[in-house]
Amino acid sequence: MKNQLLIADRLPFRVSRNHCYIERYREGFIVRDRSSRRGTLVNGVLIGSKSREKSHRLKEGVNSLVIGGSDSACRFTLIVSS
Repeated sequence: MKNQLLIADRLPFRVSRNHCYIERYREGFIVRDRSSRRGTLVNGVLIGSKSREKSHRLKEGVNSLVIGGSDSACRFTLIVSS
């Protein structure tokens, strides 16, 4: 899978080259971490990094996505509608 969104990261680097991706499935969407070092937070739930969880479902409505750990500046709001 090729990257479709480039995120410009600065020191201290937080984002991996192939950090995570959003995948559509029957019931909606999930965010899947690609074994990044610092992980991804989806609605406050850590996936990847040292977590056993590698993916998390996006809920309908407003979702938060933090790439590169809880102290990362790479923060996004994702809106899922039916």
